[in-house]
Amino acid sequence: MRAGRWLQSYEAGVKAPVVLAATNQAALDHVPLDALVDCASEIPPDISGLIE
Repeated sequence: MRAGRWLQSYEAGVKAPVVLAATNQAALDHVPLDALVDCASEIPPDISGLIE
């Protein structure tokens, strides 16, 4: 998802999770760091439960 669209949904109250370690620094050109940190999520060590 483009950073601008992500910010639009965040401002509308829809907080999509963000893996900070996988987020390009250029996203900060469009999204405040506080918003990204607010939605920070980690990748679980075992992702097999996410796959159906």
